[in-house]
Amino acid sequence: MRMTRLRHFHGRPTSTETPTHQYPASRGLFHLTIVPLPGLLPNGNPRQSSRHGSRISGGFPQAEPILARYDPGASWRTSQGREGRDMAAEIGISRLGQIAINAHDVDRASAFYQDALGLKLLFKAGPGLAFFDCGGVRLMLTRPEKPEFDHPSSVLYFMVPDLRAAHATMKEKGVQFEDEPHLIAKMPDHDLWMTFFRDSEGNLLGLMCEVKTGEVKR
Repeated sequence: MRMTRLRHFHGRPTSTETPTHQYPASRGLFHLTIVPLPGLLPNGNPRQSSRHGSRISGGFPQAEPILARYDPGASWRTSQGREGRDMAAEIGISRLGQIAINAHDVDRASAFYQDALGLKLLFKAGPGLAFFDCGGVRLMLTRPEKPEFDHPSSVLYFMVPDLRAAHATMKEKGVQFEDEPHLIAKMPDHDLWMTFFRDSEGNLLGLMCEVKTGEVKR
């Protein structure tokens, strides 16, 4: 049995070190570490291990570890004990087919996604729907149908081959960026770089680039 330990970091990384078993999930604000039970002390704190470099660097304020135990009686797990991935195979889920993005002005948003981001417009359905292709995943621009849907969309991370070139091109087109391209983490075989911007509707979006170790392109 495995348990997950969640750590929340309040701020962007100031060090290029990335602790073992940690990977940034968004904007450098959240890390997920999966550890076996023997890796925790009785008080819930992680054991210090020089071999695995588990000491956290950078001086981030940390919340107490949150332990989440898997419930074998959960409704999505069968009585035969099959894992969730087996259930996905049985149902037939293979990939994401469509992502909805809230837009108060769909025509304005369509112009942004087509002209500023360079995405391919697939089709429009009436005045309130527009569909774009993003690497085989369909993006749907739509007006919120109910008040509870009227909120910023999830942060989407667009992969680009050259982050600085994409950043410069989009700035020339008037895209509002929140920051400059910056290093998020140094991984074993690549450096992860990101930068964040707003679409025409105020949704926060990101550009990301995985630079292979030894390459100078950022």
